[in-house]
Parts: sequence; structure tokens; C-alpha cells
Amino acid sequence: MSKRIYGELLVKLPRNDKVLIAILEVDTSRAQTDQENCRLDDEFQEVTRWLSSLDFAAKQVDFFNRRQRGTGEWLLSDARFKHWLEGKERTLWCPGLPGAGKTTLAYETLTL
Repeated sequence: MSKRIYGELLVKLPRNDKVLIAILEVDTSRAQTDQENCRLDDEFQEVTRWLSSLDFAAKQVDFFNRRQRGTGEWLLSDARFKHWLEGKERTLWCPGLPGAGKTTLAYETLTL
């Protein structure tokens, strides 16, 4: 909402209608936040395209679709994982070489 329209509305409202004024202020603030988030998302996408021409989302979907039945069952049945899942541990450390399948294992834990 433009400042001019906002100002005109304030003049026309009864002076004691503070609730409506607060709602208008929140709505205006929300719209500005949404615009800023869109701008930041556009900037993020631009930087991502600049860094690499690979479509990482498509690659990830491809990897997940190619996983074999039973992938990650060893992790899901491990006592350390179960303790982490139950909240008994705050950190689950899963180191591995590039391409070892860490992302696939993480995906398996998210689809429980």
C-alpha cells in the first residue's frame, strides 16, 4: 500500500480506531518483508546460476530415484541412530568421502 493511500486512510479513520491502524501497519510491513524475501531469493538464484550451471535439484531427484531397496537400513537400525532419533543424543556425526552416500542417508532419515 502506498504511503499516500495509507495517509489518506489514516485521515478518514476515527482517531480512536488504533486497532485498524495497527492492522494496516502490520499488513504494510508484511508486504515489504515479502518483497525483500523475493528479492533475496532472486539474488540467491542468480548467484547459484553463476557458481554452477548444474541443476542440483534435478541431480538430487535422480540420485534418490536410483537408490536401491534397503538403502540405509543399516543406519536406521543402528543403536546410535535410534538414540539420536529418540532425542537422547543431540548430534549424529556421519562422516564420509565425497560420493559415499551421505545425502542419500540423510534423505532416508527424513522419510521415516
